[in-house]
Amino acid sequence: MAKNPKTAQKIVDAAVRMFCEAGYSQASMDLIAKSADVSKATLYSHFANKAALFAAAVLNVSERFVVEIDPERLSQMPLEDALRYIGRYYLSFLLKPENLAAVRAVIAETIRQPEAGREFYEAGPLISLNAVARFLKQRMAQGELPHRDTITGARHFVALLRGDFHWRLLLGVPVDLADMDRHITEAVRQFLQGYALTDTACD
Repeated sequence: MAKNPKTAQKIVDAAVRMFCEAGYSQASMDLIAKSADVSKATLYSHFANKAALFAAAVLNVSERFVVEIDPERLSQMPLEDALRYIGRYYLSFLLKPENLAAVRAVIAETIRQPEAGREFYEAGPLISLNAVARFLKQRMAQGELPHRDTITGARHFVALLRGDFHWRLLLGVPVDLADMDRHITEAVRQFLQGYALTDTACD
């Protein structure tokens, strides 16, 4: 059966909802097919198994982040403004209730199925990290940042942005999101200061 892109997207949208609401283990292919209003035969013609569908669902969410922080899209912004923009978008994306629910579901599932964790990381956090690294690479090429290893720089910037917000919300500990802009501004300041002062250059 030939794949239909609209049907595939319909299935992925349903999968995103089900994985967030029910968790990985409880979101059966039957439930996802019903939620997407397609037959199981149609579902399996597009996705061979639940792991493949899970990876597609995570990738679908990640691609929205990648589009939003595309280096060309931000090319006219001053560096500090662009980093603050990425910071605001990244944190608001990371801390959405449905995304927190997905992370909780994956963490719970990795005990039984370690591959679920790998699929999630490669289709989600790693793609986001690479998107930040591409932005840094462009700004290095423009002479706005010293040449450093971009993946390492992206890891450091993302770690500063996450702070303890992510863990606290994952664990149900209240946070004052009104502090987010102040936190982002400080994360950008620390990142730029550390990036400029370090002496170790990498290719």
